[in-house]
Amino acid sequence: MADLTAANVTVVLNKVTIQKGQKENQVTISFGDGALTYPANGVPMPGFGAFGMVRNLERLIFDGDPGLGNMYGYDVPNNKVRIWFPTQETAVNASRVGTEYVGASTVVLATTIRAIAIGW
Repeated sequence: MADLTAANVTVVLNKVTIQKGQKENQVTISFGDGALTYPANGVPMPGFGAFGMVRNLERLIFDGDPGLGNMYGYDVPNNKVRIWFPTQETAVNASRVGTEYVGASTVVLATTIRAIAIGW
């Protein structure tokens, strides 16, 4: 199976807000189709322009879960969304109660998440 790429990610800009010298845009991010797999170290995101930014995307703050029970994090230096599914807490993963999807083998179901994109 093939891995998800940035070309497989759709970002919808729902609302643009400028506050204190930065943009805080409400976006909806959709990816996955039940056939493509999770790439190693996260799902690549499109460029900052897709999030309504003109210079940079500093962070994404995720607004809840789309019902799959997963946890999402934004890897800023690599511009990727990382996904963890909940597991029982152990000493190994005590800082994050979950296990990251396995690269090139975990199939990603159709997923739509809301987020606040911050940048300029």
